[in-house]
Amino acid sequence: MPPIAPPTTLHPEMIQQLIDMLKQNLVQDAEFRDQFMGPPRPHGPPGEAKADMAIETQFRIEDFGLFEPDLIVDATHPPGDVISIGRDTIYRNVDAFVTRVHDAATVKGADLVRSHLDQCLPGTASR
Repeated sequence: MPPIAPPTTLHPEMIQQLIDMLKQNLVQDAEFRDQFMGPPRPHGPPGEAKADMAIETQFRIEDFGLFEPDLIVDATHPPGDVISIGRDTIYRNVDAFVTRVHDAATVKGADLVRSHLDQCLPGTASR
């Protein structure tokens, strides 16, 4: 028997019906759920609490990257929102840079990031 070809276009209503049906089956039918998730496994041992898990306080530009939205595209600077040149990461996209700064503040602490953020902005400011 040949496989049944799926429709070439799914209407949003059909997609929502499929999602609702899957949600209902995953919640209500344990056998159906186990086909996707498998049987539950035992929990592992608890991790050890470490007193020396301090926030890293060293600032390195390589960890943050540089924000240069107007960096030209040429033979030495490839196209893209985020590029790597040597050990430097250069962001042309403000959203990608803001996400990176937010992540760095989570890992290294907001005060450290705030005090050194200007080093990541080598270009001139303009409006």
